[in-house]
Amino acid sequence: MNTPDDQPCNAGTQARVSDAPPVTGANRHLLSELAAGFAHELNQPLAAIAAYADGAATLLRRDPEHALQALGIIQAIAGQALRAGEVIQQLRGATRPLPQAGQPLDPNALVRTVLP
Repeated sequence: MNTPDDQPCNAGTQARVSDAPPVTGANRHLLSELAAGFAHELNQPLAAIAAYADGAATLLRRDPEHALQALGIIQAIAGQALRAGEVIQQLRGATRPLPQAGQPLDPNALVRTVLP
């Protein structure tokens, strides 16, 4: 994503990505599966946000007296946005580097980081 003056928004991230070795074979499949799962998990709260926002706008256009009811819908929007953020944080946690050789590894903890 670029800014209006055509400068990258996050040059550090783009530099790391461009310096990364190409993804091939099993890693490509794993990355594809991870991306599909991430997209699915993130699309659910985003779809809910859009639906709730549309419902609140419709309610307020019909009758401004329903502001209190619209407030409840707006609070649901905020909750779904937080849920989307949690999905992103879980993904970040699941992609942290594994412990170095010689350090104890808890397989149950590892499984919990990648399964909902």
